[in-house]
Amino acid sequence: MQIEHRPEDYLEVACDLLAYPVFEEETADNSLESLNRITRGAVKAVLSSGEFKPELFRTCKILSLQV
Repeated sequence: MQIEHRPEDYLEVACDLLAYPVFEEETADNSLESLNRITRGAVKAVLSSGEFKPELFRTCKILSLQV
Protein backbone atom coordinates (compact mmCIF):
# COMPACT_ATOMS: atom_id res chain seq x y z
CA MET A 1 0.00 0.00 0.00
CA GLN A 2 1.25 3.46 -0.89
CA ILE A 3 -0.01 6.47 1.05
CA GLU A 4 0.39 9.93 -0.43
CA HIS A 5 -0.70 13.40 0.55
CA ARG A 6 -1.87 15.34 -2.49
CA PRO A 7 -2.97 18.92 -1.98
CA GLU A 8 -4.65 19.16 -5.41
CA ASP A 9 -8.36 18.82 -6.12
CA TYR A 10 -9.50 15.36 -4.98
CA LEU A 11 -11.74 15.05 -8.04
CA GLU A 12 -8.59 14.90 -10.19
CA VAL A 13 -6.84 12.13 -8.22
CA ALA A 14 -7.27 8.49 -9.24
CA CYS A 15 -7.15 6.38 -6.08
CA ASP A 16 -8.63 3.36 -4.34
CA LEU A 17 -9.27 5.18 -1.06
CA LEU A 18 -9.77 8.86 -0.31
CA ALA A 19 -9.43 10.19 3.23
CA TYR A 20 -11.21 13.52 3.48
CA PRO A 21 -11.28 15.55 6.72
CA VAL A 22 -14.61 17.05 7.75
CA PHE A 23 -14.62 19.65 10.48
CA GLU A 24 -17.55 20.56 12.74
CA GLU A 25 -18.09 23.96 11.16
CA GLU A 26 -18.20 22.48 7.64
CA THR A 27 -21.41 20.54 8.11
CA ALA A 28 -23.67 23.58 7.71
CA ASP A 29 -22.12 25.14 4.60
CA ASN A 30 -21.59 24.11 0.99
CA SER A 31 -17.95 23.04 1.31
CA LEU A 32 -18.94 19.36 1.10
CA GLU A 33 -21.25 19.70 -1.91
CA SER A 34 -18.86 18.26 -4.52
CA LEU A 35 -17.94 15.39 -2.21
CA ASN A 36 -21.65 14.76 -1.61
CA ARG A 37 -22.26 14.68 -5.38
CA ILE A 38 -19.47 12.20 -6.07
CA THR A 39 -20.73 9.88 -3.31
CA ARG A 40 -24.27 10.13 -4.71
CA GLY A 41 -25.66 11.91 -1.64
CA ALA A 42 -24.09 9.63 0.97
CA VAL A 43 -22.19 12.43 2.75
CA LYS A 44 -25.29 14.54 3.29
CA ALA A 45 -27.34 11.51 4.32
CA VAL A 46 -24.83 10.33 6.92
CA LEU A 47 -24.39 13.82 8.39
CA SER A 48 -28.10 14.67 8.51
CA SER A 49 -29.04 11.32 10.02
CA GLY A 50 -26.71 11.87 12.97
CA GLU A 51 -25.04 8.53 12.19
CA PHE A 52 -21.74 10.40 11.96
CA LYS A 53 -20.70 13.56 13.77
CA PRO A 54 -17.41 15.22 12.79
CA GLU A 55 -15.54 15.09 16.08
CA LEU A 56 -11.93 14.43 17.02
CA PHE A 57 -10.90 10.79 16.37
CA ARG A 58 -14.24 9.90 14.70
CA THR A 59 -14.27 8.31 11.27
CA CYS A 60 -16.92 7.29 8.80
CA LYS A 61 -16.34 4.99 5.86
CA ILE A 62 -18.47 5.61 2.77
CA LEU A 63 -18.18 3.12 -0.03
CA SER A 64 -18.74 4.60 -3.44
CA LEU A 65 -18.13 3.00 -6.79
CA GLN A 66 -17.08 5.40 -9.54
CA VAL A 67 -17.16 4.06 -13.05
